[in-house]
Amino acid sequence: MAEAAAHWRQTYAVQRFRFTLKHNPSYFLTAFTDPRKFSKELWELIKFHVQVNGFYKVVKKKLSGSSRTSKEAPALAKATVTAR
Repeated sequence: MAEAAAHWRQTYAVQRFRFTLKHNPSYFLTAFTDPRKFSKELWELIKFHVQVNGFYKVVKKKLSGSSRTSKEAPALAKATVTAR
């Protein structure tokens, strides 16, 4: 799962650019005809990419921490049972 998320994270912006270029090449004329709109949409793409990177880091951290948590959980359960 982590590998798929990493691949998607790395290729999303390029795939979106290629898709738009293939299906709506006139869209890139907005860079000249309406630069404010184009900049805003480009900024949204960058912002989304940064959010995805942040999400990926959190998921990666949780997945690497889950192996430690699963080992600690039985010990915690035993401690709780013996304390009662």
